[in-house]
Amino acid sequence: MTLRKPRRNTLQMNFERLLKLGIIKDGNVLEGRYVAGGYMDLVVEVLPMPEDIPENLSSGNCVAVSLVHYYEQQGDSCKDPEQVIVVNFDQKFVEALTFEMSIPPRYYRSYESATRYYPSVKRENNSFLKTWLNNLLHQGHKLASAV
Repeated sequence: MTLRKPRRNTLQMNFERLLKLGIIKDGNVLEGRYVAGGYMDLVVEVLPMPEDIPENLSSGNCVAVSLVHYYEQQGDSCKDPEQVIVVNFDQKFVEALTFEMSIPPRYYRSYESATRYYPSVKRENNSFLKTWLNNLLHQGHKLASAV
């Protein structure tokens, strides 16, 4: 009889993708600019923990993080895109809270409050994060300058 590994969900697999990118290491987030030749830089910053999210996303060893590509248009920095995520180091998962893009203006928020969320938006935000992290891995982004 062959034992099968437990199936991992998207949130757990996104945690593993952040590990592979080197964005999380040894229970910490490595803030800074991640680069890959010919592609937009990725800026990673730790943020204050939002207050209006469920307890399992804000208790224990959790941290809110911004992942963002910037480009300049007429002297302004534009997000293309930014996702705010929560990394839960204890349970080894990552959940996308928001998706924002400057042009065209888009903002999608998974949670309205600690007890109310938008299922389709939550699913789409986490699915986009999965695709984006896979693209970043394929492009070869590496930490170039730490904050």
